[in-house]
Amino acid sequence: MLFSFAAAYGSAWLFRVPAPPEKPAAVNRRQLFLNYRILNQFLAVNPAEAAAPAAADPLLTAIADLKGAQALFAAKKYAASAASLALVPDSFPFLAARRDELRLQNLHAAGRYAEFIALSSARQPGNLDLRIMRLDSLIRSGRRAQAAAEFKALFPRQRLQPFSRLLSSRDLAALLNGLSEDDWRARFAFLLENKEGAEFRRELPHSAFRDLNRLFRAEFAYQGRAYAQARQLLRAPFAGKYRAAAEKILVKLDVRETPGLDVEERLRRIAAESPLAPGLYFDLAQILLGRGEFSLALPYFERYLETCREQGEDYWKTVWLLAWIHYRQDDKEQALTYFRLGGGASVPGYRIASRYWQGKLEDGKIPALTGYPFSYYAVKVLGGKDGFKDLHLGFLAGIDDPPGQRFLRIVEELLVLSRHGLWDEAAAAAHWAKNEPGLGAGDLNLLKIIESLLYYRQNHYFLAFSKFRNNFRVLEGVHLPNFLSGIFFPRPYEDLVTAYSRQQEVDPALVQALIREESFFRSDVRSPANAYGLMQLLHGTARQVANGSGLKVKARDLYDPELNIRLGLEYLKTLLDRYDGRLYLALAAYNAGPHRVDRWLEDFPLADEEEFIEMIPFSETRNYVKNILRNYFFYRYYYAGGERAEN
Repeated sequence: MLFSFAAAYGSAWLFRVPAPPEKPAAVNRRQLFLNYRILNQFLAVNPAEAAAPAAADPLLTAIADLKGAQALFAAKKYAASAASLALVPDSFPFLAARRDELRLQNLHAAGRYAEFIALSSARQPGNLDLRIMRLDSLIRSGRRAQAAAEFKALFPRQRLQPFSRLLSSRDLAALLNGLSEDDWRARFAFLLENKEGAEFRRELPHSAFRDLNRLFRAEFAYQGRAYAQARQLLRAPFAGKYRAAAEKILVKLDVRETPGLDVEERLRRIAAESPLAPGLYFDLAQILLGRGEFSLALPYFERYLETCREQGEDYWKTVWLLAWIHYRQDDKEQALTYFRLGGGASVPGYRIASRYWQGKLEDGKIPALTGYPFSYYAVKVLGGKDGFKDLHLGFLAGIDDPPGQRFLRIVEELLVLSRHGLWDEAAAAAHWAKNEPGLGAGDLNLLKIIESLLYYRQNHYFLAFSKFRNNFRVLEGVHLPNFLSGIFFPRPYEDLVTAYSRQQEVDPALVQALIREESFFRSDVRSPANAYGLMQLLHGTARQVANGSGLKVKARDLYDPELNIRLGLEYLKTLLDRYDGRLYLALAAYNAGPHRVDRWLEDFPLADEEEFIEMIPFSETRNYVKNILRNYFFYRYYYAGGERAEN
């Protein structure tokens, strides 16, 4: 699976918390209707019907001047490009920003390095390429020490490739050689955390610190499950400062490869007060949990909680897992203790889940969760459509203010750009406008929705949702009105989904829910596990399914939407049949494989549907099943009988 919205996204939230249904949020309905008309103007724009340019429009004239300057720059006519840039006014901030970036590119390409440095010092460019050009300009101007200092600040969280493209190999080597061992250690730790193994291998030859390099080669080998290679790399002794980190990997290897090992004996080599200890406790607990050794995992999760200094996502994940280990052992009182603790989690996903199960265990009175309508648990509690009545009012209360004059001018500009087919410019303008001073909270919320609609109208569904997610952060608190539901739940390929769903006697809404989770309707995606296309099929799985129809399928064929949907549905149908229509088992098998689901059924045969889902050992699969069940509900909620449902 490529795509999963499993966890929460921060804590910032601009809308007021939705009120319970019995006390709906107060909404200015007259103004809301007027604001709806603003949003609907963007939904009404047809991307295929661009209007003819209006010669006298100052915005379109400025765009034409900017594009002319870009063409002249591409032709290496730098002076003419600069003259054209001078025509672009400051009155359109997003165009002025592009103008200033191109002005810097002109200066660098023309070899006017001192001017580049002066202009970029006055206003630091956000564009990475321009910041690397600044490094180049500093070096060429003899200011190598300043270049080294800026590189040191810039490099830790960037890939090497842009630097290689814009700097000479000699200059880049000099900058890399100037990095300290601590710089490289922080860099490699960042790459390890983000699972950037290929980038690590590209950068490794530039680090001259042998023990450090060997340690992180072992770390990446372990992460990639190349356990024999990791052990080989750790065979030679390490210097004192890396000895504990190497020992940590060896302990994990020994526990993973030697069932029944005396873990406590191995842990004596690492001091309990070591900063590495909490992470090691967590990793060991995860290894033991993955083997189904719940009782052995439990004390290491507890030690992790005792020694962990930060209450981040791993901390709250541990609280959740401890609750479920005790629940599985039928120690409901201790499970309840951890559910109560998790009810205060800073991570919304764990907070919502813990409150749900706390209610079930305390007195069966589960909280309504009306403040978190976009969640699996709200769907469980609130049930059908009536349970969600008026929950969208909390969202609407954030967009019912009278718009300001500056906002209305921005809307006019965005509509001009959209109606002339200048979608990239419109999206850039909306993004820049969010930083405009003088916008009210309601204006800003409307503008953020418009930004998503600009992508949605171009059929960039994933980008539309991603922009919404990044703009509003805690998605669990959002319940969209029907006319905006496509931002969360689009329906491209509807004809194909409907046709092949009917062939397999599967609900099309279920297929849309699954595709949304797998690829968010991007037909050209390929996952790190080599799953392809809309329904993220492995080539081997696709061939196995296709053999029944006499088809020969190559991996690249799975990018074809029709073939992918056809084979994906056939496979889903086989899983539904295998598990007697029990959807939660079929979904778990689609993600993790039927062999694992069969084993889990043996591990907890008495679990009901809810308990089984929560006991799935893999967090990815557990969240995958919950998300699709949530999606399935909302596709049926918003699209009754194939049509958009009415409020």
